[in-house]
Amino acid sequence: MDITALETFYKTPLGILTRRLIARKLQAHIRRLRGTVVLGLGYGAPYLDALREQADRVLCFMLACQGATQWPPSAPGATALVDEAGLPLPDGSIDCVFVVHGLEFTGNPQKTLHGVWRALKPSGWAVVIVPNRYGLWRCDHTPFGRGLSFSPRQITQILRDAMLTPCALEHALFVPPFKPVFFRRHAAVCERIGSWALPAFSGVMIVEAVKQIHATGKPAPMRGLIAGLKPRGAPTATILGHGACRGKRI
Repeated sequence: MDITALETFYKTPLGILTRRLIARKLQAHIRRLRGTVVLGLGYGAPYLDALREQADRVLCFMLACQGATQWPPSAPGATALVDEAGLPLPDGSIDCVFVVHGLEFTGNPQKTLHGVWRALKPSGWAVVIVPNRYGLWRCDHTPFGRGLSFSPRQITQILRDAMLTPCALEHALFVPPFKPVFFRRHAAVCERIGSWALPAFSGVMIVEAVKQIHATGKPAPMRGLIAGLKPRGAPTATILGHGACRGKRI
């Protein structure tokens, strides 16, 4: 799913609702960013403006398989087009990485996360937003219906393989991704009920993971893709412990 399609989606009523509901879940993470250097990896532009208000510096790295766009729109650019397997950053230079619309579109999620691990400081952490395999949002008219999808067990295992220890998992997007105004008007109620009664059917999962350093100081060897990860509408090109964790403990 290229950058044009992602930009177009976030300008629609459903895209605006998506940004609002996910941003609400990110508030606890954003409040911890004061004085930090933050990297948004993938297409994080809809969520990075709120991060700029807290962090000292925010970078926006967009994937070579998707393309790039200007961000922020009314300030000097902080965007780079990158190969997610080789992030152009010094080791241990980033406090926090937000991965949005990224992991599901890479050719190898583990390799991407190894790059994230390398760029993070020893006390750094990552917040990864990925499509839920069993969610209602696995449909073609949303970005979460394209590329890979994950079960909770799969995403936590991939993070552990990259020496990123999952410490909290939250669910978002329980409102059905349809056009009727009824659902948009009652989105907040749907989110509360869904989080309590039907977490397995959320549209996305938000996983926080902290960087771990073993005695060798290196991440574990990559095992390739976790069995069972199957792309849906994937792009043709295949060019991604800090503080108290929030949400469901893992």
